[in-house]
Amino acid sequence: MRTWKVLFEGAEPGAADDFELEFVDIRDILGKVIGLKHEAIDAIISRIKAHDNYHAIGNIKNVTDPEGEDLSKEAFFALLGIDKNELRFGFLILSTDEGTLIVGLWPGAYAEAVKDDERLLGGVIFAMIERPDNWRRVDLILPIKE
Repeated sequence: MRTWKVLFEGAEPGAADDFELEFVDIRDILGKVIGLKHEAIDAIISRIKAHDNYHAIGNIKNVTDPEGEDLSKEAFFALLGIDKNELRFGFLILSTDEGTLIVGLWPGAYAEAVKDDERLLGGVIFAMIERPDNWRRVDLILPIKE
């Protein structure tokens, strides 16, 4: 499956502790990109303001599409979560004039599970919004401001 590569700034500025996640292209999973309602993002933002386990962080350094093209100038952000069972879930999201689109899923095991049951996609986002106590941590990760 094709992947999007996202480079994140580590704890210290500079390249030494940067890390990369590979998001499986959602088109390889579901055959299309999926729209995300603005209300969902607004709800996550309200959870960030209300819950200590929700965070907004600016540390996306670089985004490369499955064809290897650098798309870092585009409006990408990531939504990552770790639930109480230490399961990890991630979404690579692109904001465009036409809307907000989920373009990638992480990790690969979650992407495979969504391929088998598409309801797991909306179910995780719903849980991030409606069940804040189920999450050890949820991060809305934005590009680094230059």
